[in-house]
Amino acid sequence: MTDFSAAARLLLPRVPLMLKTGVSHVLSLSEESSKWDLKTALLIATVRSIMAQSTSSVTQQQRFSLRDPGVKGPMWVVPTTLGLDDNEDDIRQLLFRAVEDMNETGLERYEKCILKPVEAEWQAHRKGVSQTAQPPPNVNNEQMFAKMCDDLESDGTILYFHGGAHYLMDPSSHRPLAARLCEIAGCCRALSIRYRLSPQNPFPAAILDSLVAYLSLLYPHTSSLHQASDASKIVFAGDSAGGNISMALLQLLLHLRRKFDPQKGPTLRFNGRDIPLPLPLPAGVATNAAWSDFTRSSPSNFTNAHYDYLPLPAVSLTATPASSAPITSATASVSTPSPWSGYKVSSSTVLPQRNHRPGQSLNPYPCDAWPATPPRAELYCEGESLCHPLVSPLIVPAEHWRGACPLFFECGEEELADEVRALARRAASVGVPVRWIGFEAMPHCFAMMIQGTETSAKGIREWGEWIGKALEGRKLDSTGTWVRAKTLTEESAELEKLTGELTDEEIFARMRWERQRRCDVFRALVNGE
Repeated sequence: MTDFSAAARLLLPRVPLMLKTGVSHVLSLSEESSKWDLKTALLIATVRSIMAQSTSSVTQQQRFSLRDPGVKGPMWVVPTTLGLDDNEDDIRQLLFRAVEDMNETGLERYEKCILKPVEAEWQAHRKGVSQTAQPPPNVNNEQMFAKMCDDLESDGTILYFHGGAHYLMDPSSHRPLAARLCEIAGCCRALSIRYRLSPQNPFPAAILDSLVAYLSLLYPHTSSLHQASDASKIVFAGDSAGGNISMALLQLLLHLRRKFDPQKGPTLRFNGRDIPLPLPLPAGVATNAAWSDFTRSSPSNFTNAHYDYLPLPAVSLTATPASSAPITSATASVSTPSPWSGYKVSSSTVLPQRNHRPGQSLNPYPCDAWPATPPRAELYCEGESLCHPLVSPLIVPAEHWRGACPLFFECGEEELADEVRALARRAASVGVPVRWIGFEAMPHCFAMMIQGTETSAKGIREWGEWIGKALEGRKLDSTGTWVRAKTLTEESAELEKLTGELTDEEIFARMRWERQRRCDVFRALVNGE
């Protein structure tokens, strides 16, 4: 099927919806018409409809999202493989020990993934070419890498983790974004990694790949195209699930710093070198709409749904977990009524919803990849691990963010807004330099989804400029900004008040409650109840 015919199959049945949405917007009949332009209204309505009516299996969705769009325009793309020395397993064992050390209840289960070389792409902005330019002909990867480096003005590197709910997309889908961020950040380069996707490779495979990528920048294999980088010249960046990996990798590094004394720490064998622990922190971490709570249990998942296209979260508005085990919270137990009671969704907005059945997350259409064998409650991880700090960094208390590198958070007024705001507030409260910027009425990953608008351009520009400052080693202060819809008027936001009356205690209780509920439902399904 050609790209044109695939697009036609998706869009033609939705022409009446587009016409209705357009008329409603022009006549100001919708709640969002005062804050969205026509392009945004049409795009969100269309994406919602596609998600709500999708009958694709996980395998079909993966196949569609992993199609390589090719390389065209002002970008450099150089495929690479981050090699590993044979018979070295220290990095894998280090991760497994950290996963077990950080277990919240001691009941979390995970799959001990294998260690393997990581595929990636070097990406950068290519100067002086048109939007239709083709890559230089008749050059190998080594020559292409040299040409890319000649085009750079910065020795900084963005270690980029793509979004896609941990089971979709790869570096090829994010090439234009990475190239644009590199340009704005001072013509640096990006290493965009092809981390292993779930459900075929559940937690912690993606975290292991990200750790390999970071160490490969610091201590490259002899087969690598690049020379070693200093940690002060590296920024982690990612959108959505990639933001999740960015924050999880940072929390892993912070855990190692808490565990090992720099003067007495052991060493890690990697690529023929003995590397002292703990590992150095990067210059910064810059995320866009970071998905930090796999339970999706924060109030904004419902209260902001009318501005978003994401499916409603897999929660029950009335159910109570059946298990008699405590949720491990001072104020909440499984006998607590649903924390969702009373939350409503705008009646004027038709939203994609899913009837969550653990073991068939995200869609009810089975395939070779899903449901997993043996059965698992969630695509990305075991149900018991939903609140593990390396799965859902939102569960990490404020004190464990102390000493982190500078952080950048950007989000819309989206379903994930509460978790982004909470992480920013929490890190700032322990002295971490935090830049938070929120955009009124904008959906998830708006800067990538709604291209060609002033709002999108501002979102990408803010993101890239902060990365550039971090790579330059400039002093980064803690600031919060709220950007009004359409006018882009900026208002100061107090970081300590970002979540209003939503406290960390309530956030933790919600997350544990929802974890328990999903585990109960999954056990009932497995047992045929």
